[in-house]
Amino acid sequence: MIGLPLGAAQAATTYYYYGTTSSTSAYTWTNSTNTVWGNASGVLSGANVYPTTGDTISLAAGHMGAPSDNRSVIVNGNEQILNLDTTGMANPFTFLGSSVNGSLDIVGTVTKNTSSTLTFRNNSTSKLSVSIGTAQVSNGIFTFGSSANNRINSLSITNLNIEGTTTMYVEGTDGSINKIANVDMGGGTALNKLAIFAYGGTLATDTGTVEVNTLKGTNVNSAIGAQSSTVAVGTGILKLNSTASTVSSYAGKLVDSTGAGTGVALKVVKTGLGTQVLSGGLNVYSGGTSIDQGRLLISNGSGSATGTGAVNVTDTGILGGTGRSTGVLTVSSGATIAPGMENSGATGILTVGALDLQLGSHLAIDLNSTLGTGYDQLIVNGTVQLGGNLDISLNFTPTGPTDFTILSNDGTADAILGTFNGWAEGSSKLVSGQMFSITYAGGDGNDIVLSVVPEPSTWMLLGGGLLLLAASRRRSSARA
Repeated sequence: MIGLPLGAAQAATTYYYYGTTSSTSAYTWTNSTNTVWGNASGVLSGANVYPTTGDTISLAAGHMGAPSDNRSVIVNGNEQILNLDTTGMANPFTFLGSSVNGSLDIVGTVTKNTSSTLTFRNNSTSKLSVSIGTAQVSNGIFTFGSSANNRINSLSITNLNIEGTTTMYVEGTDGSINKIANVDMGGGTALNKLAIFAYGGTLATDTGTVEVNTLKGTNVNSAIGAQSSTVAVGTGILKLNSTASTVSSYAGKLVDSTGAGTGVALKVVKTGLGTQVLSGGLNVYSGGTSIDQGRLLISNGSGSATGTGAVNVTDTGILGGTGRSTGVLTVSSGATIAPGMENSGATGILTVGALDLQLGSHLAIDLNSTLGTGYDQLIVNGTVQLGGNLDISLNFTPTGPTDFTILSNDGTADAILGTFNGWAEGSSKLVSGQMFSITYAGGDGNDIVLSVVPEPSTWMLLGGGLLLLAASRRRSSARA
């Protein structure tokens, strides 16, 4: 629990910022006289009377001087309030760290609905940590950190809802992880952005990370990306730490720099045991995708859901879906690629780039029927290197000889290299009581095809039928 300001107990109220100076002469929010604060009637508060637990701060116009002036307050120590309301705010406003490290805990809601800019940042010699219950952002700029020397020390938001034409910047210290538990990029068509800053200068190791538990939104024009205010090299990391049993879907864009910095790449990392769905086809980030835990499902109809960089499935991670990915795909030991939208139980076709299915990895294939997309299929555009396991789930009873093209390799020039563990070319195996054979030279010569091998009794019945047919024809010929 963040420590509360000392001072006289008081009833919950709304405090207005009554400052009349610019940000260069910011008022200091301390535990002594605080003449910056006033109540709804404009009465300035006295000693030891200021916003605290249960109170709301309002930054409404009419209380902060000329609209062109910047306003700010220095957070000196650890402060906690209920809500921060910017309704009607005409001035840019900044919450600054002081000469000592401090924190601001807004346990309720921050409402950001005007075109002005609201900023939380460190001072050049201090660190400010910010915690917010719910942030409702629908207009203007909402930013944490403002330059390489004034980043936010740490940020924690439980629920972030972004609607309308707005931009949010998260600018943490190098290597820090800023956490936003639940992100909703909204519906509609308005352009909104969440930018993860990485200030690198010439340091390629500089990173900024935003970790989310659920990412959702149906707005295809929303964008999450990396950024720098300079032409820098560095990486902004979006960490999708889905919790177990959760499924969230995001239809917007994942991109590299969303602004001035053109050298900053976005990297996506999937952790946690839950499921994240990416349905947008305009993802052009280049920092790569790592699926370490849980399930990442892609359902885009065009483009690449995983950007242009390499895709690595590691540890216990699973890549699945019915969409398209163009980066080189490496599936490491213990990890799985599973075509189809597993969260709905449906089979499907998944399209990927060059494939390296390493020793100990898995390709999971569901066979539900012989019709159309009644079974899973992996389409590979590029080379295919095999060494992992083939896991088949047979969910129906084939009634006769049937072929399943489980991997369709583009073109005819590149032969498949290697085999599945225990599945040599032309070999057969029993799967759920049904015998299957395999070839790595099926289709147009370089596809993987599973074929149902009829039971011996089936062959005997078929052979007997053929003999009876031949005998009948001979008798007919003799009578003639």
